[in-house]
This record gives sequence, structure tokens and C-alpha cells, in this order.
Amino acid sequence: MKLCSDTIETFRPLIRRIITRRLMKKQFDVIRDDVDDLCQEVIVSVIKNVNTLEDTSKLGAWIVGITNNVVNMYYRRKYMHQRHKSSVEESVMTTDRPDDPYEIIYREEIKTHMRLLIADLPVVNRLIIGLHYFDGLKVNDIAKKLSMKPQKISDALSYSKKVLRIKWKPHEKIQK
Repeated sequence: MKLCSDTIETFRPLIRRIITRRLMKKQFDVIRDDVDDLCQEVIVSVIKNVNTLEDTSKLGAWIVGITNNVVNMYYRRKYMHQRHKSSVEESVMTTDRPDDPYEIIYREEIKTHMRLLIADLPVVNRLIIGLHYFDGLKVNDIAKKLSMKPQKISDALSYSKKVLRIKWKPHEKIQK
């Protein structure tokens, strides 16, 4: 099958809408350049792989599938980059001298700041964070203890981590 530019332009708004919605679910500030880049990546992928499409009546669904795959790859790349970046920062931040007074003060400042951020969370979320991270309980154990569904516990943990990550950003560059 050969695609003409009119056919591709017909699907461009759908592609942009899907990408924008998917990005808005994970991050509050959708960067227009990212949407444009991902849209272009989808179109290139559609043009490259159009020969693999067997049923032309399913072109729209096929393009939606490619769009979702491209967004998933974007998140994987972004997640891997963040993991690598945080592991590098962690290795730079830790010193060989845990008894260093500056290191002790620095760690105490970070703990105090994190406690304040956690205190701003809703009561249930604070409770769930405490049970999970400080008491070491798993999601299913917390769900049983609080008589809630495990998915609700998982959602509360995800939400709390997301909020803490966002609020922590202005304080990332605390210098020793």
C-alpha cells in the first residue's frame, strides 16, 4: 500500500491529540517540541512500515497503535535517562567519610525538608507512605491493614511520589 500526503495529513490531528493526552497523564507541563517530535516519529514509522499493513480498512487503528508504541518508547527512554542521571548524582553526593560533619548536617537538612514535604500530603497518603517506606509493609499488607483495595494503595503511593518529586525540584540543588 502506498500512502499519499493527504492521507497522512488526515491522521496528523489524531496523532497529536493522542500524544498530547498521553503526555499530560504523566507530566503536568507538556512540551510542544516533544509533541512535535513524537508526531514526526509516528509519521516516519507509518511511512516506513506501511507495507506491513495487511488490511487497509484498519489504517486508523494501525496508526493509533504505532502512536501508542512511540509514546511508550519515549517514556522508556526518558525513564532510563532519569534513572541513569539519579544514579550518577547519588554516586557524586555520597562521600567516603560518613562521619564528616558537613555530610551529617547536609543529610539532616534533606531529611527535615522531606519530612516537611510529606507533612503537606493528605493524611491517608502520609499513613500509606509511613507504612510502606518506614515500616516496610508491602502494598497488599497495607491494603489489608487499612481495609482498602491494593490498587487504591498503589495509586496513593504513585500520587505521593509524583507530588514529592514535583515539590522537591526547587530544592534539588542544595549544596554542601
